[in-house]
Amino acid sequence: MERVVVGQPQPEHHREPHEHPRDGGPGRETPPEQGEQHDAGLHAFSEADALFHRAIAEASRNSLLGLCARAVHEAVVEIIEKKISGVPDPTPWMRRSIAHHREVLAAIEAGDSAAAARLARVALHAYYAEHVEPETQELLSAAVADD
Repeated sequence: MERVVVGQPQPEHHREPHEHPRDGGPGRETPPEQGEQHDAGLHAFSEADALFHRAIAEASRNSLLGLCARAVHEAVVEIIEKKISGVPDPTPWMRRSIAHHREVLAAIEAGDSAAAARLARVALHAYYAEHVEPETQELLSAAVADD
């Protein structure tokens, strides 16, 4: 039995040579084109943002990560929607999010799982650390200190 660590880059052998993160292979969804949702409204954008995270989790073939992404989907949509609605002009924020997702996807497509994991850790820390207790924030900060 192989041990897989959540949040760590997975070896490329987890993906068949012909498979691609966008392929939507077994048990995976194609990452949505979030840019298409930019003008569709706050909730539609937030849903597309969360679906991107979920699709990447599913594409990792880490069943625990995929399960977690499905379990927290609605909460993630709500957090994203609140975060965006709290800024005076959401357009630049949405564009940064789309650009970040494209950067993560490019790293995955290039087979650079370490870069994709680093990008994800830093962004997730910046985005969600405020939602946990101060002691936990310190631990999370240590996880991205080298990034």
